[in-house]
Amino acid sequence: MNYLLAGVQVKLRPTKITDAEKSARWLNDLGVKKFLGMTSPVTKESREKFLIKRLRSQNEKNFSIIEIDSGEYVGNVYLYNIDFNKKKAEVGIFIGEKNVWGKGYGTDAIEIIKKYAFDKLGLCKLYLSTYVENIAAIKCYQKAGFKEKEEKDNLLFFEFENER
Repeated sequence: MNYLLAGVQVKLRPTKITDAEKSARWLNDLGVKKFLGMTSPVTKESREKFLIKRLRSQNEKNFSIIEIDSGEYVGNVYLYNIDFNKKKAEVGIFIGEKNVWGKGYGTDAIEIIKKYAFDKLGLCKLYLSTYVENIAAIKCYQKAGFKEKEEKDNLLFFEFENER
């Protein structure tokens, strides 16, 4: 398997269309999609179309999160709205496998994507947002060094700037 980067607990590999079935199942789970702003049901076919579009985009980089010990696909992390001129991008992440929630996989994946964004893509700033009620995500982002910038419309906005 061709892994891009490895952290302590997880590895990232490029997302594949074959990931659509499992991620569609996760995205229909109310506990998983609660803080993703999704309301519509997700089918394997709709997820495949979504992934094809994202994988073809020049302004997105999509990765599947793989647990190192088991090799299990447990979630996704991605950079989108990449602006190479302004050297910044937005980060998105979700852990779909509930049995690994709270184990630090999200923080590990965020650390890996930061390194990729700065070292491989030459970006200088990453940003993201989450709902104010999403305590687990807030802790993850803070642990990964993101700083809260503002709260607006029930969302918290975070940034991380590369100091190199």
